[in-house]
Amino acid sequence: MSHPRTAALAATAIGLICAGCVTSPPGPLPQATPSWSCTPVTGGTPYACYENQYQDAAAQNKLYEDAEAVLRRFIAEDERIYRIGGVPEPTTTLGEILTGEALKSVMANYADLISDGTKMIGGEFKIASLERVLERSSGSVSAVRVCLDISEVELKRPGKGTYHVDEDGVETFYFVHEGSTLKIAEITSKWVASC
Repeated sequence: MSHPRTAALAATAIGLICAGCVTSPPGPLPQATPSWSCTPVTGGTPYACYENQYQDAAAQNKLYEDAEAVLRRFIAEDERIYRIGGVPEPTTTLGEILTGEALKSVMANYADLISDGTKMIGGEFKIASLERVLERSSGSVSAVRVCLDISEVELKRPGKGTYHVDEDGVETFYFVHEGSTLKIAEITSKWVASC
């Protein structure tokens, strides 16, 4: 007789049917306690958060870190180009880190250097302050504001001799993704007496 086997199969079938059956706990589930620490992207005091909030904050912080690296690359290349008196076409570096209006305005500035023969002969572009900002321009994914101390920068122009700008620049850089590459798409600036 095969009754024991039939009974075993029936018990297995009943077990499979009820495999997804669970009893509800009495009353509501307790709220989970946040166990992660999130740091605001614009700085400030870390706060308790949940894992998904931590992952979002970590992604935003990584985006700003990448933007700051691109920005520092741009400032170094900008200073290099000022020292040689401008360039008629975008350099490889400029093509890798600038796009859109930012590239157009920077190239127009370099064309002005070439046309009047101005070159940077002393000093350096110094980042006096750098802050992450939440404001956005159309389509941008992050923005960083810099106060650039150019008080020691010395320029030379034929017929004018050497001179200093005597002001510092506050610039906000807006970043976009072109494919997987983060680039500066727009730059707004204003002059200030000092950083």
